[in-house]
Amino acid sequence: MRQIAYDLIPPTTAVWQLYNCDALTDFLAAAIGVEQLYRSADRFQALNISVMDEGGCQQWHFDTNEANITLLLQGAEGGGEFEYVPLIRSRENENYEAVKRILDGDRTGVIQLLQEPGMLVLFKGHHSLHRVAPVRGSRRRYQTVLGHNTRPGVTGSRESSILHYGPRVALIPS
Repeated sequence: MRQIAYDLIPPTTAVWQLYNCDALTDFLAAAIGVEQLYRSADRFQALNISVMDEGGCQQWHFDTNEANITLLLQGAEGGGEFEYVPLIRSRENENYEAVKRILDGDRTGVIQLLQEPGMLVLFKGHHSLHRVAPVRGSRRRYQTVLGHNTRPGVTGSRESSILHYGPRVALIPS
């Protein structure tokens, strides 16, 4: 999997304009039942486009952002399903045992979403374990992730940005 970071997505693109639209942020807040949401303050991770070739996937993980919207731009020939376990952890309970069971292969509670291009998926990525299953076939899978938080100013770690967006990020001053 490769990812295009927010700082490389031109403001003239539809996806950049969608992400920076206040109406979308307000809609997401209402949809997930919170009073206020803020776009991520991370200059790399706030908005990204992931590109997956055959065999590409995204392993099970949680997000720094509390709420995300994903938009599938192009699906793969096969595979590439979005899988998640909604609200498996909370602020009060990390639920390590249940998370470990999923990481060890237990499919209890796993929901597999078959997306179509153009489909928006709204989810609480900080509390819901999720992944993208391996892609099959020669057609690439393209998806964008739009990150939001209930607190202003939230950023991901520098290490995570370097891991996802490459060594060029390490050369840019914090």
